Amino acid sequence: MVGLLNTGVVMRNFKPTVIWFTGLPAAGKSTYAARLALALRDDGIKKVFILEGEWMREHVSSDLGFSPTDRAENVLRAVKIASFFLQMRCLVFVCLISPSEHHRQEARKFFGDHFFLVHVDALRSDCVDRDPKGLYQMALDGKIKDFTGIDAPYEPPANPDYRIETMRKTTIHEQTLWLIDALKERGILW
Repeated sequence: MVGLLNTGVVMRNFKPTVIWFTGLPAAGKSTYAARLALALRDDGIKKVFILEGEWMREHVSSDLGFSPTDRAENVLRAVKIASFFLQMRCLVFVCLISPSEHHRQEARKFFGDHFFLVHVDALRSDCVDRDPKGLYQMALDGKIKDFTGIDAPYEPPANPDYRIETMRKTTIHEQTLWLIDALKERGILW
């Protein structure tokens, strides 16, 4: 079967790894993870699990708010779930704002060389424009407190393993192919 991204190379091998997508709300974390998962599945890699931040908040962390302590707990829960799927020898895509550099570094320490950090770097104005739920506007109007990127900080990663710059004049297709190349260079895909 020819992949939707037409990578030209069928990849059937991978190193079980947590690929952690971080970025502002509505930056495109889930979009890029879903496109990467689709490309990998089409190219023969079937053991891909996506852990999406919105799903986490609804099903696993519904008891948590957005204080720094609650955000830390949400990241810890995501690490534990990702760890389970990593033990099942999967590629695990975690799509979580994870605004703290400290918490992302803790995840990196936990997973060691089975961790790959992707920063989905988007301008806040672009995130506001494409926000499907209008959360930015609610935060700007004061209806939501502690919203990342408005009145709660987001610390961009200083040294991610890969950075997707959404403001570049490229397509999701091109960015996904480049990300696949980066994963190959790291020895995660072959």
